[in-house]
Amino acid sequence: MQKKEEFGYGVIVIFILVSIALILLMSPYEPITSNAVADVTAYVTAAEFVGQNIVLLVVVFLVLGLAIGGIIFLIKQHRMRQRILAGIPYEKLETIREYAKSTMAKGFTKEQVKKALIDTGWQESQADALLHEF
Repeated sequence: MQKKEEFGYGVIVIFILVSIALILLMSPYEPITSNAVADVTAYVTAAEFVGQNIVLLVVVFLVLGLAIGGIIFLIKQHRMRQRILAGIPYEKLETIREYAKSTMAKGFTKEQVKKALIDTGWQESQADALLHEF
């Protein structure tokens, strides 16, 4: 079971970053008509625009790169947890999920549940992958 928030937050971050990039790219245009603003006194070439806004462009691309890298990291972690749990029979996995859910509802912490799982023979990686769902 994946955490929906992992992918939801990533989509929101990408949406915000793309929106900011589009706003920056549209800044030389008239907001209502979408026509280029005519400035007869001085035309700005693409090279001049990039030169004037190089720091801003570097920051935008750096943030986009970090966001994409973060999303890739979350996807890899999710797939790794799926591979770990794939070796466990479904009925046994559901029983352990119910146990974890009920004990955490009673007030036990994840660490206490993890220790109990490890003490009963589960591997630490399996316990971590299972408890990540909660």
